[in-house]
Amino acid sequence: MNITKEAGSRSCISGPWLSNSCDMNTSSPNGPHTHLQLPTFSPAAKARVIITFVIFTLSASCNLAALWAAARTSRKKRSHVRILILNLTTADLLVTFIVMPLDAIWNITVQWQAGDIACRILMFLKLLSMYSCAFVTVVISVDRQSAILNPLAINDAKKKNKIMLSAAWLMSILLSLPQLFLFHTVTITKPQNFTQCTTRGSFQEHWQETTYNMVSFVCLFLLPLLIMISCYSRILLEISKRMSKETREYYVERTLTL
Repeated sequence: MNITKEAGSRSCISGPWLSNSCDMNTSSPNGPHTHLQLPTFSPAAKARVIITFVIFTLSASCNLAALWAAARTSRKKRSHVRILILNLTTADLLVTFIVMPLDAIWNITVQWQAGDIACRILMFLKLLSMYSCAFVTVVISVDRQSAILNPLAINDAKKKNKIMLSAAWLMSILLSLPQLFLFHTVTITKPQNFTQCTTRGSFQEHWQETTYNMVSFVCLFLLPLLIMISCYSRILLEISKRMSKETREYYVERTLTL
């Protein structure tokens, strides 16, 4: 995963860029200059757009229905599980209404046409929605682990979940903030005027970009995955222990009755 660069079908920029208006000419050993081919709205891009809009329709309808069902209960009567569902649905809707339309429209327009400010804000919101989904899912995993391993602490679950959810949303915002400063619009003049929302020129060295992408990958995918595996593994082990204990007690009881 590359947080700082968009898909190759949309990226026409090569090499470090020091300004927002650049010439596309590059040196070639076989000739004085060569031109990089600009991306187009290819059949593959059209297929991606169709699939994205189909998923968008399904996701929007299902998540809006879930949000309506979870939100119609009064605040005082909402269980801590319902609050978790509300937060997860909200995070999913951010992905649905920001990430999906953004990717689809960007595939259609090929180049960026919304300006520099929209470039920065939308890239921030895009990563924010992805982080929030991952972190809220982690909170749900921790809550389910607590419910199974320590069922007597159910009265404190609502308070703990509020703290964890607040931390999840705060971390999502903080980890997404660099997008506001890394992304910007870059315009080339040859072979024709072409503007793209990219991170070119934001990193002085290649290792800096690699480090940022690796940190983003760990925080967005690897760390949440490891936490969820740990939580559900402990749940599975606890359930297995209880089932084994109940089975042993059952056979002991039958033996005594015989």
